[in-house]
Amino acid sequence: MVVQELLEDAMSECLGMYSSNAHQTFYKIYPFTTENIDGYMDYFDVSGKSILTVGSSGDQVINNAIRGAGAQTVIDICPNTKLYFYLKKAGLLELSYQEFMQFFRFKNYPMLFKTNDDVFSQELFLKMKDRLQELDSEVYYFWDNLFSLFPADLIRRRLFVGDEYQNKVLKIIDSYLSDEECYDMAKSVISSVEPEFVIHDLTDFGPLPEDLENYDFINLSNLGTWWERNTTKRVVDKLVPYLNPDGNILICYLYDTLETTPYERGMKPIYNIPDTKEVFSEYALSFYPFLGIEGIKCNNDDQDSVMVYQKSCTH
Repeated sequence: MVVQELLEDAMSECLGMYSSNAHQTFYKIYPFTTENIDGYMDYFDVSGKSILTVGSSGDQVINNAIRGAGAQTVIDICPNTKLYFYLKKAGLLELSYQEFMQFFRFKNYPMLFKTNDDVFSQELFLKMKDRLQELDSEVYYFWDNLFSLFPADLIRRRLFVGDEYQNKVLKIIDSYLSDEECYDMAKSVISSVEPEFVIHDLTDFGPLPEDLENYDFINLSNLGTWWERNTTKRVVDKLVPYLNPDGNILICYLYDTLETTPYERGMKPIYNIPDTKEVFSEYALSFYPFLGIEGIKCNNDDQDSVMVYQKSCTH
């Protein structure tokens, strides 16, 4: 989609008109990650490695970058992923840590149950807009027009998913926001990060886009908790040929679940670990545990895990 079409769609969504077309859906943007990236990335060495990842928040890309990742490709059904990544990139390059939090945070900032009146502030956008124009003139065109036409809080409410954790949680799960030192590290590496963006529905079982290459790490985030289990298996089957020998594919992020966690009625099928292992029987699955998001918020012992397949040299 060209940027003018994306802008018109965003304007229609802000005006409450987009839903009038039953054949269209506005793909909302995730403001920040909703998973403990810092927990599971300790299991993977991505330094110098090629990566294929989903994630419309852009946080996977930024966190990969501070761990020394090589070339990155973002594949996502959301056509606004690139627009938001470059807004964040410009923010990292031009804003201080506190200014970045002030500009991008909305819910639970600066305190619980209070929204941020300074989200997408014109003052801070003016500070970063020249850099954004240098990075990508079309992305600049999109945001400059949108910010001039609509109130900041309306843009944030209409175009973004409402999931956003408290500051104390976000700083633990999202490495580049953990403190000013990590933020400065992200600032120092982000200028050279130029991901490829591929708009594609992975559940469309036609051919994958021709511009995909081979990758050392493929990250499907938590999509398997939204898809049917057999759908997740078919997606993995399509992607495994693009995985380099010894490469890893993060098949699914599992909330409050370890390999030994009993399945409870009402949970998504992917959480039925014995049955999931059977569906994926041709793959030797590993389950890597770490501190869970709910555990952070509730201060209990819950753990999350990621379900991973590592491709052997002989596969």
